[in-house]
Amino acid sequence: MAADAGPDASARAVELEFRATRAELAEALCARSGRTDPRTTRRVPVLLGATLLLAAAVALPWPLRALAFLAPVPFGVLLGSLHDASRLRRRVSALDRWAQAHGRYAVRVDDVGVHSRTAVSSGTLRWGAFTRCQETENLFVLSVDDTVAGMCVLPKRGVRSAGGVERLRELADRRVRGTCSPAVGG
Repeated sequence: MAADAGPDASARAVELEFRATRAELAEALCARSGRTDPRTTRRVPVLLGATLLLAAAVALPWPLRALAFLAPVPFGVLLGSLHDASRLRRRVSALDRWAQAHGRYAVRVDDVGVHSRTAVSSGTLRWGAFTRCQETENLFVLSVDDTVAGMCVLPKRGVRSAGGVERLRELADRRVRGTCSPAVGG
């Protein structure tokens, strides 16, 4: 895929082989947005609930304003949760179509960067391209930018050698600005 970066680069390289799954893509998108579970809710429900609360408090006559503080919150949470879930499903579907079109991924991670090869493409992303690394229970997510597809998803299940996950973590910690931090719950 790429020339070795030194005499022992092959020993430090990590090889992965996998087909990306919908669950992994959802996990990666959630990690990038600061949550670990696709079912957790975020800011949208809170903002929507607060907006409905203020609108009802202004629109209702004085005796009914007390109800304005009770009614909108559950509806705002529900509507916001539905919005969040729908948005995540659309993004996962788009990424899944892309991943399925590419088929099986053969990836090599070394001191130069991340080299990938599929049935329809091959390429290298050098370490300088990555702005952040996050580690979940099942994945390493290397972010290039904040777009939906601006990430490299590396499933731990795809690592082909013993000690490969630790070597991958060490490479990411050393090469990506900051460290490879665990994704936080939302």
